[in-house]
Amino acid sequence: ILHGYTGSPDEFRDFAHDLAVRLNAYVTAPLLPGHGTDVNDLLPLWFDDMYAAAHEHVQEAHASGKPLVIIGHSFGGYLALLCAAAFPPAALVLTVTPYHLRFPLNLPMMSYFLRLKLLWDKKLSEQETQERLGKFYYQYMPGKALWLLLEGKQRADAILKTISSPTLTVHGNTDSLALPDSGYSMLSKTGHNPRNKAVVLDNKSHGIFYGEGRTDVQALIMQFLETELDIQRIVPKKEAAQS
Repeated sequence: ILHGYTGSPDEFRDFAHDLAVRLNAYVTAPLLPGHGTDVNDLLPLWFDDMYAAAHEHVQEAHASGKPLVIIGHSFGGYLALLCAAAFPPAALVLTVTPYHLRFPLNLPMMSYFLRLKLLWDKKLSEQETQERLGKFYYQYMPGKALWLLLEGKQRADAILKTISSPTLTVHGNTDSLALPDSGYSMLSKTGHNPRNKAVVLDNKSHGIFYGEGRTDVQALIMQFLETELDIQRIVPKKEAAQS
């Protein structure tokens, strides 16, 4: 599981445990470079720093020879896509990846404007703030965050056509960052696996792993992964029997 920019593995603590139990899987959520300390530690780091760490982690998991699943959340979705192109997984899940940005973030030159200020306050609801108590999170967002998202989209566009793994995208229709059609748009540019699925949830913001309905999000992902892993267990058996 690859967390988002200024996110942390803490967001997936309970979900990771459930995945491990239900899927009999080894689940890992690496801490991306510069994260987990002070927000200022993110300032000297760029896209390649994040991707290099994600690539190394996924490469290690892929080397086990066991079925690989990659989940990318928000900015982590771009890292997940690039890793999936390098190490095709049994299944890929992208949650609230901001492929299409909302206004005014989609305005030309907005990334330059935001970089005029090193740090911006994060806008979190009172409920989400309460649910984050006891978990690591930042109260600020580096001004260059939008720049990284745009670079992620550019790099994803270069490899989307190579993605043939069954892919689930999940977005919320009240997300203040990503437009809900982001998932459909990404899947339309992939290798068109017939089991691809784009889901848009009602009344869900960018923090889909928080607040009311988070268990529905987890159940949705769990069901998709269980189905895909079952399919890939059955197909090799059939192929072996035919040979």
